[in-house]
Amino acid sequence: MPHKTDISAFSSLATRAIDVPQWQHPVAVFEYLRAHGPYPALLWMSPEGETIIAAGETAFLSIETHAEWRAGLAEAASAARNALIDSPARLFFSVYFDPEQPHAENWNSFAPVSLHCPRIMFVCEGDGMRVVTAHSNGDTLDEAALLAALRVADAGPEPEGREPLSAFIDWQEVPFQIAVEQTVRTIRRGQAAKVVLARSIAVKAERDIETQRLLNALQISYSDCIIHALAPNARECFISATPERLARVQDGVVRTAALAGTTPTGRTLVEEQQNRRLLQTNPKLWREHSLVSEMIHTALLTICDDVKLSNPEIVRLRNVQHLSTPISGRLKPGTSFTDVVLALHPTPAVCGTPRPKALEVIRRQEKTQRGLYAGAAGWMDTAGNGDSAVLIRSGLIRGAEAQLYAGAGILQESVVKTEMDETRVKLQPMLSALAVS
Repeated sequence: MPHKTDISAFSSLATRAIDVPQWQHPVAVFEYLRAHGPYPALLWMSPEGETIIAAGETAFLSIETHAEWRAGLAEAASAARNALIDSPARLFFSVYFDPEQPHAENWNSFAPVSLHCPRIMFVCEGDGMRVVTAHSNGDTLDEAALLAALRVADAGPEPEGREPLSAFIDWQEVPFQIAVEQTVRTIRRGQAAKVVLARSIAVKAERDIETQRLLNALQISYSDCIIHALAPNARECFISATPERLARVQDGVVRTAALAGTTPTGRTLVEEQQNRRLLQTNPKLWREHSLVSEMIHTALLTICDDVKLSNPEIVRLRNVQHLSTPISGRLKPGTSFTDVVLALHPTPAVCGTPRPKALEVIRRQEKTQRGLYAGAAGWMDTAGNGDSAVLIRSGLIRGAEAQLYAGAGILQESVVKTEMDETRVKLQPMLSALAVS
């Protein structure tokens, strides 16, 4: 279990920032840190063109699994921001989908709720890059040696063409099928309006999975998604290429979107047009979407002024299409980016509605802890800005093995085969990036 420290650890930090030439191959830089440390190593790549690579920790807070995790994270984030006021540092956080559940052995290297200030961080925006370092008494990291090693990694050759990765895949379909059937009956009895059920598949490859190739493939094929990777050690890495942003706050303006309702993109133009029409006209998909947009709208009204819902649109990805409703607002005085995260997580797009009832069903039907799958992660700065993602389209990589995750929104009219097909489509981004044969 990751260690935890007192909030006061953040008050002893000293930070500095310098501008340097931007990395040409940020994934290669992250991969060096993932292999050699310091840990945790973190990668964040947004569709807006911002890339962050962070490593090490000078102050780390791990909140154990309990019902008061929201208050604990809010207090820690506030204390850390106050301690680092006017600092160029950013704070990084991650939250399990369900931090109140008992900690699962499969996730032992990850904390249910964590907040940390990296030892070294590279922020790439536009054509420039800023290096931010943070240290406290007794910090012994050799920055010059680390930077020299990273320059070598950045200048190295790109990986050669990938050979297909021979692997055994355990689809674990029967438990999900049974869970869908039982959940439909639960919803028809009026015990919930929508429940998002998740399933996982186990991939066992003939050799260690090369995460650099995986990340490069995701970056190319899913550049309109947030690419997030978190490595607590040299052996494990949780990777997500998610189309779902939890929320972004810039200068007090909150931007998010309701993302729910899915069809495949299609193998041909005709199929794509047919699936697009289905997305535009299917009552089940629209009701699933409206439940999400209504909850997000209601949640933001408690912490924001001038909340606006834009017209729904269709977001097209490489393999799926989603209904999406952009939503924005302005933070009320006295509220923060952390308040937005706590108000929205977990959203109905990955949990269901009403949230307490949906969580009850998920805890009863799902046999394994989701951990960071469908959890939230992101960064915040001392000026009140921040960005966060919902960690879907993701997988936990451990050597030659991977656990991949996908989910589907279950309503009273759901059909088992349709929901199974949807999860198979959602698993394809990670399977394709793995080059599994």
